[in-house]
Amino acid sequence: MQDSPMAILARRMYKKGAAAGVQLLVHWAGQDKVEATWEDYEDFQSRFPDFQF
Repeated sequence: MQDSPMAILARRMYKKGAAAGVQLLVHWAGQDKVEATWEDYEDFQSRFPDFQF
C-alpha cells in the first residue's frame, strides 16, 4: 500500500458497468511523479477523507 497522497495529477472517466466512474492519478509521498497510480475516486475518498483536492 502507498503512503499518503501528495497531489492529484489528473482525472479520467471510465466505464464502470452500466455507469461511469472516475479515476484519479495520484502522486504519492516518497515516490517520483512517474510512479503515480490511477485510483478509483470512491475508494480514494474513503481511504483519505481529509485530502483536499
